[in-house]
Amino acid sequence: MLCATVPLFYIKRASGIAFFYLLLALLYLSLDLRVDILSGTIDFGGNSIWFWIFILALLPHYYMSINREGRAQGLRFRFLTLIIYVSIYGALMASVDGNHLVWALTYNAGFYMITQRFATINLGTLRFMSFPTQLAIALLLILATSRIVIMSRLRRDSFYNLDDYDAGEWYYFLLLLALMWRNLLQLFQIKRSLRKQ
Repeated sequence: MLCATVPLFYIKRASGIAFFYLLLALLYLSLDLRVDILSGTIDFGGNSIWFWIFILALLPHYYMSINREGRAQGLRFRFLTLIIYVSIYGALMASVDGNHLVWALTYNAGFYMITQRFATINLGTLRFMSFPTQLAIALLLILATSRIVIMSRLRRDSFYNLDDYDAGEWYYFLLLLALMWRNLLQLFQIKRSLRKQ
């Protein structure tokens, strides 16, 4: 069903089915779910690679919905941004093997910069698409200052345990570093464009 739905995004430009498409992709992702309560790990088996392939199949349609001429975006872009943000966020937090707090901050910062670049004029003064990311970053930073979180979560789930990493954890750690570097470069580009204005 998911593979048969992909051509509808490009032939009919049907963004309305994207919600159900991503819902089915998340359902497919959870079919092979394995949870180990004792170690606190979640594994999706072989289904996770297919979920990311389904997301990649949707991204060109999302890119075509962007109004690149101006900063005011249509309803299609806002709708797709919201459902892609939520679905990727949930799947990413369940998929990565470590550094969940840093992953969440990096993901939200990256999405915030996307919305700052393309969707800052929507809904008057309320920057609709950047509000969820700003709220998430603020809550995550408040959470990161909690002594309980630092002592319980960061002690087991952070880059302080590099000696114990296996191949999967190293992969996600290096990917996290690459995304953080990309966010930093994007931030410098945004600052440069603001100086020119």
